Amino acid sequence: MLELMVVVVLIGIIAAMSMPKLQDFLSLQRLSADSNRLFMDIQSARTLASKSAIRHYLVFTDSSWSIYRETSSPRNLKFNGANTDSLIKTEVLSHGIQFGTSGFGSIPTAPAGTTGLASNSIPSSGFAAGVATDNCIDGAASGTGTWSGSITFCGGRGIPDMGTGALYLSSTKTDARIESILYNDASTQGSHQIQRWTWEGGTWTRK
Repeated sequence: MLELMVVVVLIGIIAAMSMPKLQDFLSLQRLSADSNRLFMDIQSARTLASKSAIRHYLVFTDSSWSIYRETSSPRNLKFNGANTDSLIKTEVLSHGIQFGTSGFGSIPTAPAGTTGLASNSIPSSGFAAGVATDNCIDGAASGTGTWSGSITFCGGRGIPDMGTGALYLSSTKTDARIESILYNDASTQGSHQIQRWTWEGGTWTRK
């Protein structure tokens, strides 16, 4: 009986020690999955705008994103919300995943792909400004693009097909990893590619 009690106690201790590591692992798996879902939706919205030559928008809330097709009449090249633009889909962040790096002890520098953006640091909100003379923004006039609130996909000729900017995702459970998605037509890292970066172990790696 005594031996059995010792075994039970040891199993409890081992389980208690391994539980935080398991929770961190699961949280990082959700972070990677959400980053991949969002990356694919950005690619999808870009393709839809390009094929239709109609503006599309990926719009953010604190915990979700939605893709809209501009259907306002007359076309005003500006996102007008669900009342005048058509909702295509909505996705929600997984439990414990956030835009930004709230709760991080030390914020790393931004990945190399942000060189040339108006904001090449990581804002706590998770959304960074783009190129200072962006021609594909929410509204007809050119200016500094930003992914704060939405990403614009123009899909027309003679102007870049999407707005520039960057966003960052992290877990509220662990500060072991940051996921970044960005588009920077001034970058030497691949000027017309939507880039995906991961910070882990003190360094950024492009996926």
